[in-house]
Amino acid sequence: TFNYVVRPNPDLKPERSLGFEAGLRWSDPALKASLALYDNRFRDLIESRANLGIDPTTGALVFQSINRDRARIYGVEADVRWTPGAWREAWQGIFIEARANWLRGTDTQRDQPLNSVAPGRASVVGGWQAADQG
Repeated sequence: TFNYVVRPNPDLKPERSLGFEAGLRWSDPALKASLALYDNRFRDLIESRANLGIDPTTGALVFQSINRDRARIYGVEADVRWTPGAWREAWQGIFIEARANWLRGTDTQRDQPLNSVAPGRASVVGGWQAADQG
């Protein structure tokens, strides 16, 4: 079992943000790709489940949603899907997909990373999809 408690925060303020996103998409019969860049700036960012330490009475980890005065979250996402069957009939239904994202979150008031922002990820998946029989 886990020994933790989540405490309410009566002082929590609503977060406000200003952001932008720019992206590109490209497609042909065999290849589809997209790229997106984004940058968001926050005031009173709500960081859910911030670890406040251990309650000395119960020994439980204490979590609470808190506001970060100023924060920035920015990053990039990309994905590609290749279907070689568009070039060679013997490869009909085969596909390969690759996806990646990278993002960074910073408490700009304290110049510290936001622990609630996950690091980047990448994945590659291949497969075969049967043609419609309908």
